[in-house]
Amino acid sequence: MLFLADLDKEPIKFSNIDAHNDDNSTWSVDGSSYNPPRVAVGSNTHHVSVYNLQTGAKQTIRAHQHNVPCVSFSPCGRFIATTSIDRTVKVWEERQLNGKESYKLARVAMPSADWGWAI
Repeated sequence: MLFLADLDKEPIKFSNIDAHNDDNSTWSVDGSSYNPPRVAVGSNTHHVSVYNLQTGAKQTIRAHQHNVPCVSFSPCGRFIATTSIDRTVKVWEERQLNGKESYKLARVAMPSADWGWAI
């Protein structure tokens, strides 16, 4: 991840590798600057990885039954919306559990019989 406000700053490198999957392609990335700043990554692993930019901690959401081509934070940064080739849209609510971030499924929708590509 490059910092466009300061291109001289060292980029942050993320690893989205899941040893249980042959294809670890990243499909989508979105970020939130709110409490704390985070980056969410959707991939072929059917999971969403959320990286805390302050601590470097990684939280994995076992999000879908198929690839996750799009992730998007809500403007307040409290929710992450995901869509998948499994034809679902899911909304995840960020919660603090024992001082750590976790994500709870808040809503599921099946908007159409087609794949979900964008949120």
